[in-house]
Amino acid sequence: LALRAPFHDHGLDLEPYRGRQPVIVVFYRTNDEPRTFSFNLALSTEWNRVEARNIHTVDVGPGRHDLDKTARMLGVETAEFAVVVVGRDGDVLYRTEDADSLSEIFMRIDQERYSDHSSFSGEDP
Repeated sequence: LALRAPFHDHGLDLEPYRGRQPVIVVFYRTNDEPRTFSFNLALSTEWNRVEARNIHTVDVGPGRHDLDKTARMLGVETAEFAVVVVGRDGDVLYRTEDADSLSEIFMRIDQERYSDHSSFSGEDP
């Protein structure tokens, strides 16, 4: 599924990253959603891995975006919390409501990154 809609109409513009870097979108409907804090804390402890992969991160929460429209565009309409990984080509690589998903996220990003190369080893870049 490619995200080709005009995200900027809803305050979420991923177009500048297309072809350049993957994006992790952290979606939450309430500011007191505990999974948001847990995921962002885990992400911060692994920031060296985020930087090594040139990943851009975006928080999508109340007061920042039209949550219903953005949720539909991301394919997380019923979620209170979700993490959506968008690849360099604009395709959704992974969707989850699990805050403990960084290993899977890094694996998906690495698979996309090395899909044209045979040197993928599963190790950090």
